Amino acid sequence: MVETPEAPKSEAPKLITPTVNSPKADSPTPIPPVPIPPAMPSPKMLTIAEIENKAQLLDGLFQKRARLVSSHAKLEKFNYTSDDSNTNFEFKDTSGNHFYTSNKDVIQKLLKVISDTVSNQIVECDSQIRNVYEN
Repeated sequence: MVETPEAPKSEAPKLITPTVNSPKADSPTPIPPVPIPPAMPSPKMLTIAEIENKAQLLDGLFQKRARLVSSHAKLEKFNYTSDDSNTNFEFKDTSGNHFYTSNKDVIQKLLKVISDTVSNQIVECDSQIRNVYEN
């Protein structure tokens, strides 16, 4: 049998423990680096022809919107009285056909449908204006 030399019993084995250096009171607290966002691509430069085209398109949309707002205002001012004999509603087409009524309920429903349709067209026109302007 082979004997291995033993360490003397008077000495305890030494353990190595890592030491953490605490920051000194005089040193500033380290600031983590701020991530840099990716660069935004520069906006495309429009040609004069493209600017003119957008301007004409916007002008047409603003004219359309003005007509719609004017029509909606006229509908709001429409004075419908309770006297059925004074208020009439008539539709005519290019062929000479027409629809005529003085029925109060029919007139109120027609005005509501027309007003709602014009309001929706104004909202759609506003959306188109924003789309042309932003793109």
